[in-house]
Amino acid sequence: MNTKDHQQTLLHPRSASLKIFFSIMLLSVAAAIAAASPQFKTLSDFNTTSAYQPYYGSLVQGLDGNFYGTTVLGGANSQGTVFRATPAGKITVIYSFCSLASCADGEQPYAGLTLGSDGNFYGTTYYDGAICDCGTVFKITPAGVLTTLHSFGVTDGYNPWGTLVQGSDGYFYGTTSNGGANRSGTVFKINSTGSDFISVYSFCNLSGCADGSDPRGGLVQGSSGLFYGTTLSGGPMPARELYTASVQLARLPPS
Repeated sequence: MNTKDHQQTLLHPRSASLKIFFSIMLLSVAAAIAAASPQFKTLSDFNTTSAYQPYYGSLVQGLDGNFYGTTVLGGANSQGTVFRATPAGKITVIYSFCSLASCADGEQPYAGLTLGSDGNFYGTTYYDGAICDCGTVFKITPAGVLTTLHSFGVTDGYNPWGTLVQGSDGYFYGTTSNGGANRSGTVFKINSTGSDFISVYSFCNLSGCADGSDPRGGLVQGSSGLFYGTTLSGGPMPARELYTASVQLARLPPS
């Protein structure tokens, strides 16, 4: 056997080993990709006989491990619900809006719920309430006991869209898309009992509504203690406004 043939004989087993190695590696990568592929499963379907049309709000997980949310329509009075869903997808309506005379408890909750530090959920309705067709802020227990904390009345804002956020001071902060001093929306805060409601800011306060108007999203609290949000209208055209609510916790009235 010449030297060249000998080298080829020596290289052949190594080449085969490399082929086997790369084959195993490729199979492993393919298996990993397959395992990482998203798995989608419909847990339940809403229907018009119970609750339907969940609108802008996300679900929130309660301390009991179940998920809670809202629908704009459906329920016993066809004006929206708060529902509970188990991780397996079993849906139970725990409250139907417009259960009080003249829908004093509100109707059609556009936003989702916020889990408070007390284990209860906090939210808003877009319409109705005890004062006018302006919306409410409410608290509801996991068992479905609802308390209306505030009914909007135009001057303090009305028609809230966005989900509430609980600040580090314990208050809940939100926005209304209309109303306020300039009828262009507000930022507000409220405590967990509803005894202290404050309209923090009225939009369209600057010339040409340079500070924006019609805030439909909720707020988020930054690490600085300030709250950040957006407005649908106002600001330099055709752009829309990103803003901070210039309210620092140190300046807020004590809880």
